Amino acid sequence: MLRCSALLALACAACSHEDPPPPIDVPMGYTGPVKLTVENHATGGVVTSNPPGIQCPKTCDAEFNVGTKVHLTLDNTSDMYFLAVFSNPCVKSDDFSCDVTLTGPADVGVEGAQEVR
Repeated sequence: MLRCSALLALACAACSHEDPPPPIDVPMGYTGPVKLTVENHATGGVVTSNPPGIQCPKTCDAEFNVGTKVHLTLDNTSDMYFLAVFSNPCVKSDDFSCDVTLTGPADVGVEGAQEVR
């Protein structure tokens, strides 16, 4: 592994030749809680979950049991966006929502797409 100087401390990750850590797996048969984290990049939009627990930007992470299907929705009551863009592992279910079935901890990014006028 290369050593980074103090001047390059912020870029240290870029000069490291180590493999990234493996994904976090849960033991087989585990059905307890895991964390779902939402990164809301939709300015002015609120992302909520069903079952309840996420209401981001106020509450952007919550614990749900392994195997739970969580439905995430970007509230578009302000009509700022014409659709929402969700990152993996969330599977889009309509223009403003997606579903993720938790098999372990998960992170989902959300952005709102605006019309160009």
